[in-house]
Amino acid sequence: MSYKVEIKQLLKFRHCRIYRSFIRDLMRDMNLKTKGTSYLFFYIILCSYANFRTSYIRIESNYFTVYPGHWVCRLSEITEWFRLKTRKQTVAVLDALTEKNLITYKLHHNDKIVNFKIKGWKTSNVILEYNAPCQKEDGFFFFPIVNALKLADGCKCSEADILMDIWLNTILNDLEVRGSHLGPIAYFRGLRDSALVSNTELAKRWGISQTTVFRVLRKLEDMNFIDVIHFTGASGSVIYTKNYMQTMFDVEEVYIDRNEVVAVFETEERLQADQTENQIVFTVQELMDETSSGSKERIIGSKCDGRALISKVRELLINTGFSELQSKAAIYKLSPLSLDCKGYIKHCIVTMAINQKEWHFEVRISSVEDG
Repeated sequence: MSYKVEIKQLLKFRHCRIYRSFIRDLMRDMNLKTKGTSYLFFYIILCSYANFRTSYIRIESNYFTVYPGHWVCRLSEITEWFRLKTRKQTVAVLDALTEKNLITYKLHHNDKIVNFKIKGWKTSNVILEYNAPCQKEDGFFFFPIVNALKLADGCKCSEADILMDIWLNTILNDLEVRGSHLGPIAYFRGLRDSALVSNTELAKRWGISQTTVFRVLRKLEDMNFIDVIHFTGASGSVIYTKNYMQTMFDVEEVYIDRNEVVAVFETEERLQADQTENQIVFTVQELMDETSSGSKERIIGSKCDGRALISKVRELLINTGFSELQSKAAIYKLSPLSLDCKGYIKHCIVTMAINQKEWHFEVRISSVEDG
């Protein structure tokens, strides 16, 4: 019997459903600051106006055909949406999003009218074939989470950007995310293997200071957007998203019992401490050296399974274009996807790092009958 290894880069094909009415409410909330350099919230606003089908619009005496993924409006309207003071600032934001390969746009009629296109719109949303007006105040669209990471990670995020990053990374009833059965919880893949997160990690992600992280989270709590539960020491905090059930599923909100959350995550911390040995850490040199005793290796299941799996994953990734991983300086770490993994490896996360750059992959192993 042989084994089939399936590798999927995390975040690559994940989408979040966003309701236009939710974005409109945030646009009108003047208590939520939008000043930053991430532009995540601005980009989501533009996405919320994109068409699902071809339509026609008249602006003053000009007629435009608006295709799926496009929208045409006055530049002054976008300035109002973004709460900016000048058109020059609006164009600067559009230029920044264009440089990140997220949109394209053209200005018409003395730069008063803008026609913008959301790149990759058809890969995330269904295109309707018939012609009809598109409602902009209701309905929903799908947003690729990887774009949120592209905009939020390391750039200075505004309060609105931070709220959207939390919302887009909210998980509910996922067996692989501890605490998600209690309610909608923010889980930032790539920071940790659990929903626990520290202010230091969030400060790095959002491009702000730890003090500002604490202040923004407290403000979002006061505005009834989130519920933050802190743990003692260096454990971190968990963030539960409020009004998520009502907005996404039109059902009654769930009550988050803080005592139950604390009990769940304190148990997780003890389990993680007990299972420190349940990881594999290899360098390329150790992988290539079959005579290595590997006295410092930490194994799940058998030693041969771990070494063979990492070697196979490395080979597959190099063949698909990750040439940087050929370097002997690369570090490979294999860990269970959840604390329920026992015995031999079947489902795990592989982290590969070189020169302070990391890739995270989800690996599934299934048996294949020979012949």
